[in-house]
Amino acid sequence: MRMTNIITAIVFAVLILISGSCRKSFIEKPPATKKDVFEYMWKTLDERYTFFALKNIDWDSVHTVYSPKITNDMSDKAFFDTLSLMIDVLRDGHSGINSFFDEHKNVNFFFNSPENFNERLLTDTYFKGYGNRTGAFYHAAICDGKVGYIYYGSFSYGFTDADFEYILQLYSDADGLIIDVRNNFGGQVNNVYKIACHFTQTRVAVLGSRLKSGPGHHELTGITTTWLEPSGSYWNKPVCVLTNRKTYSAGSIFSIVMQELPNVTVVGDSTGGGLGLPIGSELPNGWQMHYAGSMILSPAGICHEQGVPPDIETDMNPVAEENGIDSIIEKACDVILGR
Repeated sequence: MRMTNIITAIVFAVLILISGSCRKSFIEKPPATKKDVFEYMWKTLDERYTFFALKNIDWDSVHTVYSPKITNDMSDKAFFDTLSLMIDVLRDGHSGINSFFDEHKNVNFFFNSPENFNERLLTDTYFKGYGNRTGAFYHAAICDGKVGYIYYGSFSYGFTDADFEYILQLYSDADGLIIDVRNNFGGQVNNVYKIACHFTQTRVAVLGSRLKSGPGHHELTGITTTWLEPSGSYWNKPVCVLTNRKTYSAGSIFSIVMQELPNVTVVGDSTGGGLGLPIGSELPNGWQMHYAGSMILSPAGICHEQGVPPDIETDMNPVAEENGIDSIIEKACDVILGR
């Protein structure tokens, strides 16, 4: 009996060794070379990125330019920097690369454009301090109490329906409302709908979207429509949404959605775009990259990836700014008050 147990134990041990050996032969792969990683990254973007045609990018020529720059004996830092330069060709804030020692993303969507925002003017001129804060929103009555002003700094900041309804009630005697999303780089798209639903009484088509359907640059699905349902208290007075080039991603989506609603006017500069929601991929060396894998459209089927234009284009006047005046806020007040 003991001999049988010993034999069984030996056989079991041998099977474990064989199993481990086989598992290693199937799982372990030679380390990916830098050439391998480059080709994988280029091909993944070639097949999955959505805006080559819109931005008139010749991705084959990018391969021709960057492939000779990659050598297997280059340093990891030089390799990372070269891949960063390649992905920057996409001119897309949702595209970037992360290594174990560094991360890179493109922010050229607001380069060489007016800042069109000065936080100090809010505290010094309009709030006379830090104003009020409810949930994620800073707010105050401005223009002699005739306009309710709300600043929302990021769609990543959560809030409750009760937070926003409290603000609407607080300024219910005002002639109109300003919602300022300048310098808002985006966040949770659901927060777009949680705000916008208070500005319509009917179901409204507010967005379209398309996904990649194949490896070709033009292979996209048909348009799927997103509908906004009214919810909670309804604001039936004028609303101005303020944007600048640092209004990005979910901020741009908010601009598109609000432009579809009654009594809403968007004032300021074009947004920064960012209308391809990002997806991620792991490179063979364990690094991560992210890129736009979808296309968000207006209900009319227009893609504003390079910026959602305002209804009224206005830049901040530098002279007025020196004197404590935000020209974009003042223009919004003019619209609301009919001045």
